[in-house]
Amino acid sequence: MAIDNGVVDGRQRIAGGVIVSWISQLILIASGFIIPRWIDHGLGRETLGVWDLAWSFVSYLSLLEAGIGSSVNRHVALHLVKDDIKSVNRVVSSVALVQQAAGLLVLGLTLAIAFNLQLFVGDLPVSLATDTKWLVLLLGLSVAFSFSGAIYTGVLTGCHRWASHHTVYACTNLINAVGMCWVLKAGSGIVALAVVHLAGEILGRIVRAVLAYRACPGLSVRFRNIDLATAREMMGFGGRMFMGRMSGVFMIQTVNILIAAYFGPAALALFARPRSLIRQAAVFPQKYAFMLAPATAALSADHSRGELRRFVTDATRYGICISLPLMVLLAVDGGPLLKIWMGEAYADASLILLLTLGFTAEIVYQPLNSLLLGLNLHGRPGFFSVVAAACAAAAAWLVLKFGGGLSAVAIAIGIPWSIVNGVYLPYYTCRRLDIPLGSFFKAVWGTPTLCAIPFALALVGGQFAFPDKPLSALFSGGTVGVVILLVLYWVWVIPENSKREIKEKLHLPKGPGPVMQQSNQKLQPELIAMTSRETRDRQL
Repeated sequence: MAIDNGVVDGRQRIAGGVIVSWISQLILIASGFIIPRWIDHGLGRETLGVWDLAWSFVSYLSLLEAGIGSSVNRHVALHLVKDDIKSVNRVVSSVALVQQAAGLLVLGLTLAIAFNLQLFVGDLPVSLATDTKWLVLLLGLSVAFSFSGAIYTGVLTGCHRWASHHTVYACTNLINAVGMCWVLKAGSGIVALAVVHLAGEILGRIVRAVLAYRACPGLSVRFRNIDLATAREMMGFGGRMFMGRMSGVFMIQTVNILIAAYFGPAALALFARPRSLIRQAAVFPQKYAFMLAPATAALSADHSRGELRRFVTDATRYGICISLPLMVLLAVDGGPLLKIWMGEAYADASLILLLTLGFTAEIVYQPLNSLLLGLNLHGRPGFFSVVAAACAAAAAWLVLKFGGGLSAVAIAIGIPWSIVNGVYLPYYTCRRLDIPLGSFFKAVWGTPTLCAIPFALALVGGQFAFPDKPLSALFSGGTVGVVILLVLYWVWVIPENSKREIKEKLHLPKGPGPVMQQSNQKLQPELIAMTSRETRDRQL
C-alpha cells in the first residue's frame, strides 16, 4: 500500500478538518440550548437536575475506557508513515479486545448504579427516581456501545480522515437533536430522550466502522491479530493520557454529585448550565487540538527537532487565537447569555465568571495536551492533573460541608486546576522540547492578547449601551467585537498565502506577491512551514 508522506502526516488536512468539525459542533450547541430549556420549562428544574445527575453517573462509566482509545489514532498514524499495515492491524485488534471487555464491565456497573440510586440521592419523588434509573440504564448502554465501536474512530482519525469523522458526528448530532425535539413536542419524558441518544450512538458507530475499512485498505480487526504485549503497551500509553483528560471528568462529575447530595437536583441544574456554556465553548478549540496528536506523531518520526518546536509553538498560538475570544465572551457576557437562554433564575453572572476563570487555562492549552500525547510525553502532566482534580474535589466537599455556596465551589475547583494547566503544563512542555519559556509565552500569547483586548472592550461597551437589554447588549457588542477581531486576525494572524487563497475563492484582487514571514510573526497556513522533500531529506 503506497502512502504519500505529505498526506499521512496530516498537516494538509488540519484546516479542512477544523472547519467541518466546527460545523458539526454548531448542531450540538443548538440542541444543547434547546433541550435543557425545553426540559426546564416543560418538566421543571428538578427534572433538568435529574437529567444532569444521570449524565454525571454515566460520565464515571466513561472513565473505564482508561484512555486506550486515544492511543489508536496516534499509533495508526505512526505506522502508516512507515507503510506498516501489519502493525496497524495488530494495534487495532489488540485495543478492540480491551475495549470490548471494558464495554462488558460498563454494563455490569450500569446495573449496579441504577438499582442502588438511593445511596446517592435518597429524597427524590418516586416518579423521578424511576426516570433516573431508566436514564442511567439507557445512557450506560450507550457508553458500552461507544466503547465497542470507538476503535474505528481511532482508525479514521489516524488516517487523517477528519472530514469523514466529523461528517458522521454532525449527522448523528442532527438526528439526535431532531429526535429529542420530536419526543419532547410529543409530550414524552426524559427517558425517551435517552432512547434517542442510544439510537444515534449505535447508528454513528456502525457508519464509522464502514468508513474506517474504506479509509484504511488492508485493515483487519481479527482475533488472530491480537498481541497481548501490544495491548499492554496501548493500555500504558492510554493510561497516561487518561490521567490528564479524564481527571477533569472525575472532578466535575464528583462536584455535580456533591451539589446534588447537599442542595438537591434543582441546585445542580443552576450549576450545570454555566458549566455547559463553558464546555460548549471549549469544544471548538478541542476539535482543533484533537487533530494535532496524530500529526505530531508523524512529524516527530519524519522531521527535524527544530521544525517540531516551531510546530508546537505555532499550534499553541493558533489554539489560543481560537479559544481566548470565547473565554472573554463568557467572562463578560456570560450572565446575559444565561438570562437569554434559561431565564432570570439561571443568570448568575458571578458564577459563570468564576467558572470561566477557573477553566480558561485548561481550554487555551488544549493543543499542548494533544501535542504531548503525539510525542508520548503526556505521562507526568497527566499525573499532576489527577492530583489537581483530587484537590479540587476535596476542596469543593469542604466548602459544601461548611455551608459554602455555588460561587465558593467554583473558586475551590478553579485554583488547583488553573495552577496545573496554566503554569505546570507550559513549563513542562518547554523543558522537554528545549524551548525558552519566556520566548514561548511571548510567541503564543502576544498576538492573541492584543487581538482580544479590543474585542473585550466592544463587549463591555455593548453592556454599557444597553444595561437592561441583554439581547441588544450581546448583539451590538458582539457584532462590533467580531468585526474588530476579524480585521486584526486578517492583519496579524492569517498568513499571506492563505489570504491569497481566500481572495481567489471570493474573486477579490490578489494584491502583492508572496512575502516571506517569520514563524514568530504569522501563523503558517497549516501551522508549520512545509519544506521541500529534498530539503527535508538533507536535514535528516
